[in-house]
Amino acid sequence: MAKTKAVWGIDIGQCALKAVKLSFDAKEDKAVLEAFDFVEHPKILSQPDAEPDELIRSALQQFLSRNDVDEHVVFLSVPGQAGLARVVKLPPVESKKVADIVKFEANQQIPFKLDDVSWDYQLLGSGEVTEGYVVDAEVGIFAIKKENVGRHLMPLDRNGIEVDTVQLAPVALYNFAAFDQFLHAQQKIESPAPGTGEEAPAAEEEGDTVVILDIGADNTDLVVTNGDSIWMRNLPIGGNHFTRALTKELKLTFAKAEHMKRNATKAPDPKKLYQAMRPVFQDFANELQRSIGFFSSTNRQRQIRKIIGVGNGFKLPGLQKFLQQHLQYPVEKVQGFHGLRGDSLAEPVFMENVSSFCVAYGLALQGLKQTPVQTNLLPQEIRTKRMIRDKKPWTLTAAAAVLLGFGAMFLGSFNALSAVKNPQLAGPKGQADSAVTEFKKLQSDFEGAKGEYKKTFEDDVTSVGFKAAEKRLQWVEALKTLNDAVPVRGDIEGIDLPKIKEVNLESVQGAYLANTGDWYGSAFQSEEGTKAKTTLSEEDQKTGPSGEGWVFQLLGYTFNEDSKKFVTESILAQLQSKRMRDKGFTHACIYWYERNPKWSPKIGSAADKRTRIMELLKTGVASAGHGKGGGGGRGILEGGGRGGLGAGMEGGGLSGGGALGGLGGHAGAGAGSTGMQSGLGSGPASGGAGQAGAGAGGAFGGMGSLYSYTSNARR
Repeated sequence: MAKTKAVWGIDIGQCALKAVKLSFDAKEDKAVLEAFDFVEHPKILSQPDAEPDELIRSALQQFLSRNDVDEHVVFLSVPGQAGLARVVKLPPVESKKVADIVKFEANQQIPFKLDDVSWDYQLLGSGEVTEGYVVDAEVGIFAIKKENVGRHLMPLDRNGIEVDTVQLAPVALYNFAAFDQFLHAQQKIESPAPGTGEEAPAAEEEGDTVVILDIGADNTDLVVTNGDSIWMRNLPIGGNHFTRALTKELKLTFAKAEHMKRNATKAPDPKKLYQAMRPVFQDFANELQRSIGFFSSTNRQRQIRKIIGVGNGFKLPGLQKFLQQHLQYPVEKVQGFHGLRGDSLAEPVFMENVSSFCVAYGLALQGLKQTPVQTNLLPQEIRTKRMIRDKKPWTLTAAAAVLLGFGAMFLGSFNALSAVKNPQLAGPKGQADSAVTEFKKLQSDFEGAKGEYKKTFEDDVTSVGFKAAEKRLQWVEALKTLNDAVPVRGDIEGIDLPKIKEVNLESVQGAYLANTGDWYGSAFQSEEGTKAKTTLSEEDQKTGPSGEGWVFQLLGYTFNEDSKKFVTESILAQLQSKRMRDKGFTHACIYWYERNPKWSPKIGSAADKRTRIMELLKTGVASAGHGKGGGGGRGILEGGGRGGLGAGMEGGGLSGGGALGGLGGHAGAGAGSTGMQSGLGSGPASGGAGQAGAGAGGAFGGMGSLYSYTSNARR
């Protein structure tokens, strides 16, 4: 029987310490439960009169007195509310650049400096690699502040337990579900549901989506998954909220209320208890309904089949039935594991608390390399320190062996030299040695000069390549941020064409200038430029851009009868808002506009023949790119919401289309960093005909803005 090295998964909760020790039986493709422990705290850690540090220390000592962890890998969970989890959709990107794109996303998603957090990422879902590009991929970004990790590691360090991996509890729940509820979907649970005589619920069919609820003392982890993807949220309601409701309504101490809550069915008046807790039941159901409703609205192709409850918090009498009635989904408790076998499964303590081991089970499965997510939030500094420590004995042994070898060589050479040494050769030998020394010095000087030249040349080449790559990232960041500013059109059902509030885009162009100030001055000297200046915000009319940077323009059209007013009050207003200015966008304007009752999409390309601000780029153009986006506007009309953005890089530009305003960028030199502002873009758009041939649209242009960008990587 082939087994891997055993792994401990340890989950220290508010009510108890749960731990499982697993190995893997490759022949049966199942995990093997070699040992487990359940140490309940005398008091809940968040109880008013509790001393959490002392309670955790006592639980760990009790655990260590019954179990050996010295020779095993240890995985530790941290609460979901202590960390951050985000799932983002990646644009098509080269495989080798995924790490750079993810780091950029991490900077956007994590509200702390990356140096202050321990973070990791994992590709998820059904993304595939096509011709060196990752397509349709989702990435999970997980993070926690280093100080929080240290706080959770401290009790184990003090008790001599070395943790190899730190994982968020909801991620461990997802790993549990992916392995036990989906991978082993049709396999029978070896031990029956404890004390019921009933069969435990079957695992999920492939493609089903389930909601997993882990009710803790103060918070509830909600995980929605179909075995491949993951969506999670932390709800600020837990078991203690029910207890506090009893203390308030029935005038009980916390300990007495907790006891009555756990034994509500045996209370003299159960109805009175339920009435006292009913507001919390209702609040909890409402929170779940909002979260599940939000998930369903953003993932319409995913159908939720049922809710699975884990953790001892789900033992609260009446909770399962209440949620089922209010949420209109089947609600089940975990009563056994499909992918686990072992004699310990039948032990009373394990059977009584089986649903409390889900997080620890998921942790140990990750240690056995049997789960989709393999991230590790143990700070890199700790991992590096341990690696150096582990290599020291081998380094010293190797050094000692080398010294012994040199010693033996020296003794052999000395004996040979003594046998042939001749005093008459001392003079000529000294002259030869002197010549050799001089030659080696000259050779060393030559190699040094050659190395300095090579280093200077490589630095220059690398700097040029880095700047080119950085410009592409600036495209991605600029267009992504601008896309968020474009308003979503409303429902068009039953609305006449001139009333539809949407903008259809034809192309996006960009150029990188040596001096945006020179261009700004020339672009606004024409008659069109003078008119365009009036559409700038009051603050932007006072000062123009300066220094090197990007300029983008957008070409598009709208059928809305208010035409220019609609464009001004929607896109332009968004670009000139405080929210966008806080993100670094300034100097948004409409550079060119016209109304044309005879216009139609078939002649839309004629707009490109108009004078555009891109044609005024006479100075300082470093690089430019152009991407057609004709499909973006139609995406709005047919699919609803915002148009999509293509993401192919071509000749230093970005090929893409979608519901985006024009954008320009300005890069100003700063202390150790480069700022990027967008310049003024213009994009003519023709209005379409309204009913009975009446003009019902207008051409707009110049949805540009100044965008400030700072990169942490500089040479």
